[in-house]
Amino acid sequence: MLSPSLRQSLQEAVRAIAPGKQGQAGIAVTLDGVAVEVGYKPKPWVDLSAYAGRTWGREWTAGARAGVSW
Repeated sequence: MLSPSLRQSLQEAVRAIAPGKQGQAGIAVTLDGVAVEVGYKPKPWVDLSAYAGRTWGREWTAGARAGVSW
């Protein structure tokens, strides 16, 4: 469950997105750690994203992803 302050921050971030923009954001929490991903959809058939993650009490990792859809 999200804390009230985190929920409010997410709502404010979503409201700040200009109309017509396409993208995505996500968070994954597992037994190994946590990762955050943000993405952009420059064309209806392609999406790009970057992520950063950290294992609990250990090191950071980061990367990028590109995908196509039809």
